[in-house]
Amino acid sequence: MKKLVSIAALIMLSLALNAQEYEQSIRKWSDGPITWDNFVESSNNYNVPSFIAYGWRNEHKTVRKGNLRISTYDYFTSMHTTESWVDPYRKSNSLLQFNQMVFDYAEVCRRQLMKEWENNTNNYSFKELSNYYFQKAERFESEAARQCDYGTDSSMVNYYMSQVASQLEEFPQTEAIPEPRRGKIGIGMHVGYGNEFLLGEANTYFPPRHGLKFGWDIPIYRFCVYMDGMLGFGTPTPRDFYNAGYLWEKGRTQRAGNIELGLGYALVDNSWLCLSPFVGIGVGFTDIDEQKGENLTADEKEVDGFRFQAGLMADIKFLRIYDELGQYNENSVRLMAYAARTNLPIPGPSWSVNFGLLVNTNIWLRSVR
Repeated sequence: MKKLVSIAALIMLSLALNAQEYEQSIRKWSDGPITWDNFVESSNNYNVPSFIAYGWRNEHKTVRKGNLRISTYDYFTSMHTTESWVDPYRKSNSLLQFNQMVFDYAEVCRRQLMKEWENNTNNYSFKELSNYYFQKAERFESEAARQCDYGTDSSMVNYYMSQVASQLEEFPQTEAIPEPRRGKIGIGMHVGYGNEFLLGEANTYFPPRHGLKFGWDIPIYRFCVYMDGMLGFGTPTPRDFYNAGYLWEKGRTQRAGNIELGLGYALVDNSWLCLSPFVGIGVGFTDIDEQKGENLTADEKEVDGFRFQAGLMADIKFLRIYDELGQYNENSVRLMAYAARTNLPIPGPSWSVNFGLLVNTNIWLRSVR
């Protein structure tokens, strides 16, 4: 057992040392011009005199702008000094400049990548953009190697260096913070507290009901199809009355709720607020619990009716999230106020006022090519 623990400890130590050595071999483009000290000398049978192992490294970061949280990458151009090599017998100033030019163009592509990620007009993911621009850098390296004869043609090396220097000036280094792009269609859900107050004579039969309110949203452009429901807590019956010949006694517990389907339109929709009038249809119901020994029919123990409603929803956005994959979602506190008319068999068609206080989240589907 001790031997196994010792072996495991040695393996972990070896991995840690290798990781540390690897990190120490990373040289950033921003560290300045490269020198032959950044290359390993190696005589080999390759047909090329040198190789620069460049790439991009990233550090994940989160940026806050008001209620917006952006998850993105801080990308930088780097080379691996232990994987970059040069034939010691073919060193030259022109060859070093060639490698610097390749390294510089990798930085140009990185800046173009970050600029497009910031604007992201096509709503691509960061991975898609990164792959595209890294392939662009590789194609440039292959073309420049042919034209410059792998750095031995000094006049072509100087020509390419001037071209790359112009592009470095054209794309200055900036901190790229992507601008969120919301898709056209989304899906969301909400949950919270709701209540209903029946008006007129119906209030003497059915007390105010309150309970769990929940449902789904399907936002489409500025429209929103919503499915909503409420399951009320138990409340006492305020008076004696007969329903389908069965006596609902005063004080007996009622449980009420509703199911609704509606359509809203966002008159106001900005980074902090979405204000939507809406209309809908549904069913409202109230029932009583059966007592021991009872076997009530559905008509005896339940009062329900078709309903329609109209009102206003206000989503106060407290957190918007845009991640490195281009996915955007909004989290808000939703306030609902609306009137409903339910065709109750007892005491007849009745109006009610309804309120809701909910937490809502909408995930907007990312558009694709």
